[in-house]
Amino acid sequence: MNRAVEFEEDNDRLFCRKLARVVSSTGYPNFADQLFELIQDLVPIHGLELSEWTLDIPSATIREISILGTAGIARERARCAALDQGLLPSILHMNDPLLIQRRLPSSKLHPLCPVHQCNLVAGNGNLRRIICFYRQSSLRTFTLPEMSALKTFSETLLFLLEHHSRSLGRVRQSAAKQNNHAGSVDNAFCKKLEWQGVPLSAREREVCVGFLSGITVPELARRLEVKNSSIESYLKRAASKLGVRGRHGLARWMANS
Repeated sequence: MNRAVEFEEDNDRLFCRKLARVVSSTGYPNFADQLFELIQDLVPIHGLELSEWTLDIPSATIREISILGTAGIARERARCAALDQGLLPSILHMNDPLLIQRRLPSSKLHPLCPVHQCNLVAGNGNLRRIICFYRQSSLRTFTLPEMSALKTFSETLLFLLEHHSRSLGRVRQSAAKQNNHAGSVDNAFCKKLEWQGVPLSAREREVCVGFLSGITVPELARRLEVKNSSIESYLKRAASKLGVRGRHGLARWMANS
């Protein structure tokens, strides 16, 4: 087999493995880093940012920008003031995905600021999902072949970004429900402790509320930064004061009005 063909096939296999890692990381904090590594095989970049914009189209303004992930020098952008709203006129009214190149003003105060920007944008109603690729001044602006390479994979990349955004939304909703549930359990538990005059320590109360909220021993241990055995010890002490045995006894005590 020709060595050039072998090299190309090896690169294809490596790219597919990296793409698989990107797919498996959707909804997780490392998604942007995995995507950054994949894009580096297509075109050289210094960073990327994933975002979701909610627009007020009649007034031509941005209601909200949600950052879905960053990698590379994109993490410096909070200090760079990269003038995101300069992209707005180009994406306000759109139907098909867009690939937009912009050059940002360089800054002597922030030399790490990106100056070359290439945005891959998908629109749905008043939502815009954006993959923004960055380069510092040490690299030239994005060339037509490079933009063509990004355009070739645009459908896949934007689909992955949408899936990542939806996965993050489900995680946030689940966390919010769990926090709200834990808060209501905490209030009810404390009221019952006060009514029965049972003195629990703050840590014993936290462990009891955690169990009543459906949190596992390992998760409680991570949250409270203690060992699993310590969680069990706190539960035993609390159960002894309440006159019950174990988690099931705690649940029955709580349910018994």
